[in-house]
Amino acid sequence: MLTPLNKKSYMLIEFPSMNAPVGCEELFYRLQLQGITPILVHPERNAQIQGRPSLVAKFIEKGVRIQVTAMSVTGEFGTAALKTAETLLRHNCVHFLATDTHRANRRPPILSAGRDAAAEIVGEEAARKLVQDNPGAVVEGKSFDPGPPISFHKAKSKPFLSRLFGS
Repeated sequence: MLTPLNKKSYMLIEFPSMNAPVGCEELFYRLQLQGITPILVHPERNAQIQGRPSLVAKFIEKGVRIQVTAMSVTGEFGTAALKTAETLLRHNCVHFLATDTHRANRRPPILSAGRDAAAEIVGEEAARKLVQDNPGAVVEGKSFDPGPPISFHKAKSKPFLSRLFGS
C-alpha cells in the first residue's frame, strides 16, 4: 500500500540511479487519479536524466513536482549531479530543495549551503520558495503553482550574414 507524504496529497517517488523506470508516467498518472501529486526526488542523480535533463520538464508538464538535493547544488554529489541540478534550476524544473538526510551522522541535514548556491542561480526569492514556501504548501496539503518549465530547446541562431553584419 502506498502512503502519501502528508497523509493527504503528496508522495515522494525515487527512481533507480541509472534510468527512469518503464511505466513511470503511468504510475504518476495513477497517483494523480487518486488525488496525489508525485514529487520526484533527486532526479539530478539519475544517469538517464543527467544525459537528458529535458525529461524532467515533460514530467512537470504532467503535474509532477521535482525535489533536488541541496548537496547536489553544492557539488558534493559530483560534477554530473551539480551540472544537472544547475540546468534544472535554470529551466524552472526544481520545486523543492531538500537535504536527503537519512542518517545525520553520514549526511548532515544542512540546507543553507544548498539554498545559497541555488540563490546564485535563480535569485533569493526563488531559492526561498524552494526551501520555505513550496515545502510549506506540501506540509499543509495545499497546491501551489510552480509555473511552467523554461524550454530546453535552444533558440535558433541567426543566419550567418545577419550575425556577420549585425542586422
